[in-house]
Amino acid sequence: MGSPITHEAGDGGRLPRSLSPVARWVSLAETVCSRTAGLLLLVAALAVTASVSGRIFVNAAIPDDVILVGLMMIGIVALPLAEVQATRGHIAVTVVTDLLPPIVTVACRLFGNILALTFFPLLGWLVAVKVPEAFDLGYYYDGTLRIPVWPGQVVFATGIGLFTVRLVLSVIADANALLFGRR
Repeated sequence: MGSPITHEAGDGGRLPRSLSPVARWVSLAETVCSRTAGLLLLVAALAVTASVSGRIFVNAAIPDDVILVGLMMIGIVALPLAEVQATRGHIAVTVVTDLLPPIVTVACRLFGNILALTFFPLLGWLVAVKVPEAFDLGYYYDGTLRIPVWPGQVVFATGIGLFTVRLVLSVIADANALLFGRR
């Protein structure tokens, strides 16, 4: 198990010292979310294996297995987004930017992070505001188990919220690198 990501890893530049404690807490939350996503992936794989084995050997599957695995996929995808952002682990095509001067690369990364900040906070907020309604009205997925909708919404909003915080830290670090020449 690796150590949590520091405020310098993957941010392009250093964060101002005043943000170091915030970055450490965000890093800890990222680690917890990523580990949770890994655990969800393991549970989803076991559920699929058990369900398929049950169908083959005893002609019975786990009830609502497709819904359960689909809900786990929300956490598997959304929870590690912030840590992936911190390590710059997103899939990226850098054929052109690798040829540019480092300062231009930082500017491109800053632009991309600002662009992401115009979309992801809104997405997280739109899901988060639906949670109380889903909880109060008892929304659930059709199926034998009547699985409630709100836990998936909470997990998604949490992952996107943490990702948004990491994007803000990345924008600050990249702007710092751009303005003060620290890469």
